[in-house]
Amino acid sequence: MTKLREKWASEGFTKSFHIRMGLSTGYCNVGNFGSQERLHYTALGNAMNEAARIQAVAKAGDILLAEETYLLIRQQVRCAQDQQVQLKGRANQTTLYRVLPTDDEDSTPLITRQQEGFTLYLKTDDITDKNSAVSELEKALALLKKD
Repeated sequence: MTKLREKWASEGFTKSFHIRMGLSTGYCNVGNFGSQERLHYTALGNAMNEAARIQAVAKAGDILLAEETYLLIRQQVRCAQDQQVQLKGRANQTTLYRVLPTDDEDSTPLITRQQEGFTLYLKTDDITDKNSAVSELEKALALLKKD
């Protein structure tokens, strides 16, 4: 997503796109469900419900895992224990794990942020005059603090 946000920003898209994921492991039924008049291709089952509820807890940009999923992938993917939550339909709290960025994602020199009245697109590797950029950012901070 970082690479896509960078590409889209360079093409003029001002709003950055973020996703969040919740992953769970288990059995589910996948296929067309419904009637002859209205079929819907979907996945149903306990693992799907859990994944949807975990995804609802995640922040933009996060990938959260159920504990069982974490135990299956912990040797291949860097993760950290994130939080314990009470998921709807569960008797006990569920421990969630957050997928950590890879080394190349940690060093990404692109910063994009947007909210009403504020858009920031900062690609540090492309700045030729960093002193000037710092000066401009300091002016903007002074204006924000003044208000």
